[in-house]
Order: sequence, then C-alpha cells, then structure tokens
Amino acid sequence: MSLVETLGDRMSEEESIARRGVHSVSSVVGLAYVIGLLQWNEVQILTGVGFAVIVLLEFDRLVLGNSLLDPLYRDYEQESPAGYAYAISGMFLAVILFEPPIAVAAVFVLSFADPVVGLISPNELLRVKPVSILVAMFVASSVVILGTGALLPDALNAVSPVDAPLGNEFPPIELSYAQAVAGGIGATFADGVKFRVAGDKPIEPVEPGMEVKGYVVDDNVTIPLYSGVLMTAVALV
Repeated sequence: MSLVETLGDRMSEEESIARRGVHSVSSVVGLAYVIGLLQWNEVQILTGVGFAVIVLLEFDRLVLGNSLLDPLYRDYEQESPAGYAYAISGMFLAVILFEPPIAVAAVFVLSFADPVVGLISPNELLRVKPVSILVAMFVASSVVILGTGALLPDALNAVSPVDAPLGNEFPPIELSYAQAVAGGIGATFADGVKFRVAGDKPIEPVEPGMEVKGYVVDDNVTIPLYSGVLMTAVALV
C-alpha cells in the first residue's frame, strides 16, 4: 500500500489485487529463512540482489522510458518510484539493519498486515488515517509479529521436529509480547501518519483547495523500519 493514494487515481479490482500480490511476494525470502532453506547471510545477499534489480528497473522506467509492469503502476507513480521499489528497499534495509528474528517479523508486517489493512483504507491522502484504520493496522501488525515469534516456530517443529528441509536446524525466532506491541505501534505510526519533505512536485491536496508540493515519505520503507526499531529498542531494554 503506497503512502500517496490520490482521489483521482483509480485502479480496477484485479489490478489492485495484483499489486497486493506482488507486495506479499517480498515475504518469500523471509519464509525461506524461517523454514531453513536459506542461511541469514544468503538472505542478505538475495535481498541485496533484489534491491539492485529494482534500482535498474526503476532507472529503465523513469530515465529511459521503458516499463515491464505498466498495469501495476498508479497514476502518481508515472514519474516517481513505484510502491514495489519502496517495498523492496524497506525489506533490504530491515534485513541489513536488524537481527534476524526482528527483521523477519518486520518484513512479514509489510508483506501481510499492510496489504490486508490497505483493502479497507480510504483511497485518499490524509495526514492521519481514521482511528478504525489505525486500530486495524495495530492489531494486524501485532498478530503477525506474535505469529512469527510464537506460532510459526511451533508449527514448523510439529511438522518436522528433527530437521528443516535441507537438514539445517530451524532458526530461533523468539519475539516477546512487548516486542509485538512495540512493533505494532511502529507499523501503525508509519502507515497512519503521513510526512512530507520539501520539493517542487505537486501532490494531492490534504484539504480541498490547498496546493501542496513536495514528496511524501513512503510507508513501504517506514513500516519495516519503524517496526524494527521499536522491537529492537524493547529487546535492548
């Protein structure tokens, strides 16, 4: 779910679902680590490769004028980086900056909680989203983190109590209830509160009649970062 959702930008239901499907693909690398298919250094390498590919794709689209994924772009993304580019960037930063359990949980929040809540979010740019959406995002994010730290490891061990598919041990994914709450707060703040930085690019007015220029910080980057930072802070405390 991109941070800049404009009133005049409408997509078909099929295109919207396709975007959210692409969004959730970012969870594949995290899942591969959790079930023992990849070691953490391999996860970091793969996300780095993915980030490099996205940079090349966006350069090809924005600078050279080509596009391989036209149906998945919103109107406002025609001249600016697309949501999937921010999503891969957020995943890459989380994997590089945070410890594995926190990074995986932060990526899962972006991959699962954000698209689901996006289905009920208003298709307009708001400084702060409605309380109902904020609550939904907090609950969804906290549940995803709890599931990552508590339910998923138990389920894997129940299915295969000895070894992961490649003979590796399942990695320890331990996250506390306090971290789930903190991560949910971080994700909710990132998703629900919009920040604008200076610039000359016109963006959708926050209020009717207002002319607003600048760039809105995309939540596909801030959701895993804010969530990961608060989970890390709780772990340190």
